[in-house]
Amino acid sequence: MRHIVDAAEATAKANGTYIPCQYCNYASPDQDPLASYGAENMERLKDIASKYDPDGVFQMLQSGGWLLSRVGSTE
Repeated sequence: MRHIVDAAEATAKANGTYIPCQYCNYASPDQDPLASYGAENMERLKDIASKYDPDGVFQMLQSGGWLLSRVGSTE
């Protein structure tokens, strides 16, 4: 599967249609879709999270999925 994704991304880059943003529902475990939103958007999301969940309860109790606390990790 990784080979197919790599080939599709290479083709899109070659013909100028590549969009780096990854849709979370279609991302595989070896991808980091939240990081693909860009540094500015990640900072905004983290600011929002700290405002509405200052104790990080959601980040600690949510057992899976794409979490802000795991950005940059492909665990």
